Amino acid sequence: SRTGMLLADGSVKAEVLLIHPQTTAWSLFDCGENKGLTELNEAFLDQIRMLENKHVVFHLGDETILERHGKVDGSKLKVGTQSYTYVVASCGEWYLPETKKLLEQFEKNGGILCQAEEVPDNPVCTLPEISYTCRETEEGRLHYFVNTSPEEKLARILVNGYMLDPVTGEKKPLCCPYTFEPWGSLLVAEDDKAVMTKPEKRTIISAEGPFNIIDTTENVLTLDRCDYYFDDVLQEKNGYVLNIAERAITLERPVNIRQEFHVRANALPEKMTLVCETPKQYRILINGEEIEQKDEGYFMDRSFRRLDISGDLHS
Repeated sequence: SRTGMLLADGSVKAEVLLIHPQTTAWSLFDCGENKGLTELNEAFLDQIRMLENKHVVFHLGDETILERHGKVDGSKLKVGTQSYTYVVASCGEWYLPETKKLLEQFEKNGGILCQAEEVPDNPVCTLPEISYTCRETEEGRLHYFVNTSPEEKLARILVNGYMLDPVTGEKKPLCCPYTFEPWGSLLVAEDDKAVMTKPEKRTIISAEGPFNIIDTTENVLTLDRCDYYFDDVLQEKNGYVLNIAERAITLERPVNIRQEFHVRANALPEKMTLVCETPKQYRILINGEEIEQKDEGYFMDRSFRRLDISGDLHS
C-alpha cells in the first residue's frame, strides 16, 4: 500500500527495548510438559500489550544480536543504529552471561532498567486500543494510527498536524475528536502550526440498491501455481511457487529452474503486462517464443514494475 511505502521510507527511533525471554524459554522446553512455558509466553505478551496500549514505539531485543552488536554508550544501550533509554527485561528468569554484563553496565551508567508499566506513556492518543507507530522522514514526523477492531472508535489525537491522504499526498485539517471506522487508519503529518477542526456532521450512506462504479483497476490474474523443473526434471505439477526456491536450496548445488504457467482465457485483451520482480534475470516465453522485455512502469506499488507481454496466447 502507499501508506506502507511512506512508512518504509521513514526511519524508526525507538526509546524502549524489550528483551525477548528466549533463553528462559529454551530452559523450560523439555519436549514434554514444558512446565512454565505457557505462563512465560503470556507474561511476555502482557508486556507487549502494555507498551502498545501506552503507544510506545519499542523493539524486541534478541540476545544473540545484543551479544554481537550491543554496547553501552553513556546512559544509552546502542544496537546498530538504534539507541535505547529504557530496557525492559522483566519476563525472563535466565539470561546469557553477555546479556547480564551488558544490562549491568547499562544500569550502572544511569540507563533505566525497568518493567513495562514503568515506561512513561507516549501522549499521542487518548484511546489505548488504537495501535500506533511513528516514522521520521526528511519532510518531518509521520504518526500512524490504526483501529484494529470491527467496531467504530472515537479518540482524541494529541499530535499537532494534518491528516495526510496517502494516495494523493493532500494535507487536510485534523478533526478532533477523530472517528475511526472499523479497521480504519489515520496518517498524521506533524506540524506545530496546524489547527485542529471540529468534526463535521457525518452522513451515513447505505450501499443497498443500484450504484455506479466510477473507477476500477485493471484485471489481475495471480500466477502462483506452475509446473516446475530442476535441470529439466519435473518436480511438481501445479505446485505453489513459494516452495520452489526452498526446495532448490536443499539440493546444495546450482540448479537450472524452469517454470511453466498455464493460463486459459476465453477472450484476450489487446494488451497485457506482467508484474515481475527482477525480470532481467529470467528468460520469459509465451507459447515457446521468448518475448522482448519492455518496461511498462509500475502497478500500484513502485516496487513492482511491469513488462509488455503483448502477443498471442492459446485460448
